[in-house]
Amino acid sequence: MSGRGRSRALSDSTFAAISRNLEEYPASGRIDFEMRRMTIRTISISLATEDVSRSVKFYVEELGFVCLLKLEEFARVRSGAADIMLVPPNAHREWQGQQFTGAIYLGVDNVDELWERLKDRARIVYPIATMDYGVREFGLLDDSGYQLSLAQPVAG
Repeated sequence: MSGRGRSRALSDSTFAAISRNLEEYPASGRIDFEMRRMTIRTISISLATEDVSRSVKFYVEELGFVCLLKLEEFARVRSGAADIMLVPPNAHREWQGQQFTGAIYLGVDNVDELWERLKDRARIVYPIATMDYGVREFGLLDDSGYQLSLAQPVAG
């Protein structure tokens, strides 16, 4: 595929990877490499919890986050690039408990150390393992039932 007409912001390897993806998944449609609708600078996750204080305690004491702001009905915790807002359930909807069905992946530098520290203290979803896709990870539930997967790329 020729590079003619594509954005100069894309490296050759990135363009090649996108092109391979389009060949493998043609239903995803044509990408206009010149059109940029938005640039995402950061992502913050907002998690509803029935007890903001309890959630702050979990993230700070168990996972080593720093509490940036704590109000009665709002808190913000951070660890590296992970920015999480903890809020009470939305007043506009009936609260039926945590309903998020995915997992929040947190890339860490010390997954084995975290596993040793948390394996007997946290609600483990799946034990530490080296995955076929080159990541060593384990999953746990936070105090509100959200699944967190702590993951580290495997060297080599």
